[in-house]
Amino acid sequence: MVTKDSKHSGGQGLATASLTLGIISIPLLGVGAILGILAIIFGAVSLRQNQGRKKSVAGIITGSIGILIAILLLVVYLAVPSLQANNNDTARKADVTNLTSDVIDYQANNRGKMPSKYELSKAKLVQVSDIKQAAYDGYGYDGNPKPTLDTAVYTIGENCNGEKANRNFSITVLLENNTVYCVGS
Repeated sequence: MVTKDSKHSGGQGLATASLTLGIISIPLLGVGAILGILAIIFGAVSLRQNQGRKKSVAGIITGSIGILIAILLLVVYLAVPSLQANNNDTARKADVTNLTSDVIDYQANNRGKMPSKYELSKAKLVQVSDIKQAAYDGYGYDGNPKPTLDTAVYTIGENCNGEKANRNFSITVLLENNTVYCVGS
């Protein structure tokens, strides 16, 4: 038998559960979406029973906030690696540009002579930690190196288009999407 008191306490119980789950859903982030959904369901059921209206509405609101925070965190979690990859690639491109400037400056100060990899400055580089040389110039030769995420390849005598000439050069580095970025003469 349902009495007025038992019906009232049942509605209040759902309203209280809705509010509690809604509040808990906010700091629990990942689990917050599940708790937020439960808070909204309990709040809606409690509202239909016309019991604990303020608690029910508060539970629905806090549950909704918990869901929104969980969704926002998921979006951020999925976007951060892409943003980091873009930032790293931007730094790699800047490193190649700095190395290219070093080559051009060296040529300007040394009657067009090409520098060796040892004469290129690594001081300003952010992502590139090593420079391999892909052409013999009397100072050394690293074979046929391939660019990596942290190794630039400096080629003397050939530009990015494959045109060969004594004063041509290219500097390449691998980007996060496995494409090769090249700058040169």
